[in-house]
Parts: sequence; C-alpha cells; structure tokens
Amino acid sequence: MAERQAAKEAARSIAPSIPTFAEAAARVIEFRRPTWSNPKHAAQWQSMLATYAFPVIGKMPVDEITSADVLAVLEPIWTTKSETAARVKQRIETVMDWVVTHGHRLDNPARKALLRVLPEVNREPNHHPALHYSQVGWALAEVCESTSNQLTKLAFEFLVLTAARSGEVRKADRGEILWERCTWEISHIKMKARRFHRVPLSDRAMEILHKAWPATGPDGLIFPSSPGGSVALSIAR
Repeated sequence: MAERQAAKEAARSIAPSIPTFAEAAARVIEFRRPTWSNPKHAAQWQSMLATYAFPVIGKMPVDEITSADVLAVLEPIWTTKSETAARVKQRIETVMDWVVTHGHRLDNPARKALLRVLPEVNREPNHHPALHYSQVGWALAEVCESTSNQLTKLAFEFLVLTAARSGEVRKADRGEILWERCTWEISHIKMKARRFHRVPLSDRAMEILHKAWPATGPDGLIFPSSPGGSVALSIAR
C-alpha cells in the first residue's frame, strides 16, 4: 500500500498539477460565468458547493475522488433536501466533467452507479395555485387597496395586463417602450428563451406607464424600488 501511494505521488510530481475539487469548481464557475445572464448564478454555485460538497471533497485532488466520496456528500441531504441534493449532484457532475475533459482522470465518479444506490424521491415542485381568471379583478382590487407603494401596485397591474414574467416587468426600461406603436419591445437578453419579444399594450397598460414615468430612475427603470431610484423592485415587496 505504501509503495502504491509513493508511486502515485511520484507520478503526480512529474505530471501536470492536479487541482483539488474546490480549485476545479472555481475554474468551472469562471469559465461559465460569461454565459449566465444573472450574476447571482456564480454566487449560488459557489455557495451551494461550499456548503455541501467542499467540507467532504473540497480539498481532495480530483483524481482521488470516488463515487463513495460523492455519495458521502449527497446521502445526508438526498431525502431531506431533495431539490438541493439534485442540484448539488448536477454541479458536482459538471465539475467532474470538466476534470475529465482536461485529462485529470478518465471517468466521472458522480455518475457511476449513484442513481442505482440513491433512493427515488418525489421532486415535484410545489407551485402556487393559479388564480382563476374570474378572480383577477378581485386580486387587482386587493392589491390596489393594500399598503404597498404606488409603483408596486402599478407594476403588478402592468404584469397582469401584459402576461409578462415578474423579472421582465421589474426591469422594464423606458427605452423599450414604443409610444407611437403602443408596444413594449423586450430584448432577448432579458427573456428566458433568449428571443426578442414584442408585447402590444392596451390603453390601460399605456395609462399605467404614463403614471409610472415620472418615477423613472437615471438608469431608465420604469418601476424602480423608489421614485428616481436605480434599483428594480424586489419580488418580496
């Protein structure tokens, strides 16, 4: 056993430097960062791996990580935090795929036999129930009478009228509004499908824009968190 370890260390001394899992993960994050539209993705990757993977395999050279090591990361959270565990597994797989393609090892230990060992769990997301169209008027009235600020109320109604995603409305820019055409043109960069999107605006939607316009921030946000601000409304508001 000692001779085998000595041979491995000797081989490593003349071979290209083998990164630890944490080092490999950092390189993967930097490599993928330009492709993420939301800057938070990199922080989420780092935080999730630092919380669940690094304490177990973070300091290990990537060529020494086994399926048992990956299982040790996943097993404690596989049934209690199933959504998180699935994402951790996926991100470990991605890092180890990078490791394989860079010649640091021949196989990906996050794929081997793990799905046959780990029990199946129900990962059906718990979506909020959809509101029946007959209750939309009631919902708008409730929001209108709430204690939310005026911009939040306007943004919520604009969202309902345009059937847009919350992020698209919260980050709507005055340069996207074509007044003469009563049209909202959303850049492909902001769209989940990465396709340019054109939204026809009703009379009421245009009226909402007229009301919100004076609050537009210096960066062009139509619905800033505060009048004249440069920070978009928060979902939690």
